[in-house]
Amino acid sequence: MDESIKKFYLYDRWFYFQKETEDKIVYKSNSKRKLNGILVEFSKEIDNVDVLYFDNDKLISKLTITNIQKNKTEFHYQDKEPQLIHINDNTYVNLLIELFTNSDDKFLNKKTIKITKKNNLKKLCYREPDFKLDTEISLNSLKIESKILNYFIELIDYIKRNKDVLRINIKEKESEKEEEIIEECPKNYNLVIPSDLYIYDRNYTLIGEMNNNVYYENNQDGYTLLEVRPDPNSVISRLTLHFKKEASSKNEKYVLQMLHNSLNGVTVRYQTAKKAEIRIKSDTINDYDNAQYLNTIVYDGNNAKMSDRLQVKVGKIELDLTSHPYFSNTYVDENGNEYHMGSSDFAKLEGIACYAPGIYNGIKEKFLN
Repeated sequence: MDESIKKFYLYDRWFYFQKETEDKIVYKSNSKRKLNGILVEFSKEIDNVDVLYFDNDKLISKLTITNIQKNKTEFHYQDKEPQLIHINDNTYVNLLIELFTNSDDKFLNKKTIKITKKNNLKKLCYREPDFKLDTEISLNSLKIESKILNYFIELIDYIKRNKDVLRINIKEKESEKEEEIIEECPKNYNLVIPSDLYIYDRNYTLIGEMNNNVYYENNQDGYTLLEVRPDPNSVISRLTLHFKKEASSKNEKYVLQMLHNSLNGVTVRYQTAKKAEIRIKSDTINDYDNAQYLNTIVYDGNNAKMSDRLQVKVGKIELDLTSHPYFSNTYVDENGNEYHMGSSDFAKLEGIACYAPGIYNGIKEKFLN
């Protein structure tokens, strides 16, 4: 196991490194709260992985995956606490389910279950089951609806279809948090100040220098002010694009910054200066027209994207999202819910951010060579 791995993506959410012991390495889907969400524990000596579902510090269910490196991977799911579950159109609150399957069954979708009853449960009432308990039977022989069980069945099927997913993901080196470096610019410097700069799809014209910054402007589709902070001893420490409706306006619409970071790469931040129109499509929330957002993307010295975090605030609702590793314009929260952003301005800023390393290095070359 590579100790440098800070996070990996599995099925529908990111998992973040929590700790390493003598026998295992632990990752958690919820990096903020102590025990709420899903934990993934990789065994060092034994070829297995445990996926544990917690709710308010209580272990609710567990999936044990064994023989990962071999052709026949075994899956064993267990309810640790009874859940509200519907079986054959009846509702139960005192049953525990175990599920057994292996990777050889990925095409036949063969799964067996064993249902037991938890006694002395402190509930007002519960229904006695009308099917066999403590006996392994086919999953298809019963009509079962359980939110957590269904999630783990989908997770199992996903791993079956992608048999190397745990090995591949765990080998991907990701960076969770990178320190930014903003260097002070000397008061006296001798630089080449170009009269024009071409950025993304716009030409910016020099308008002057002030407080060690160099300023350019563009008047296409509104007004954009470019602020360059050069340092002849090392790097361009900061580029800032200020987007306004017109030059005389005091109010900015958006701000996009490119900062030199400790990876010898670029950190990009773009955000609303005030509430902006943005459509958020998700199964968990409605669309919104007025929102504030901040997107932070970290590139390393090889122009590889190390992290992409989007924070959105609409009224009392605050979302902390991470970009999906496979789908564009898609973000996920810590519970695996997907969010799709729809806005021409957001798309424009996102497009500029995608080319940030090239933009930054191009301007650096013009100023410092």
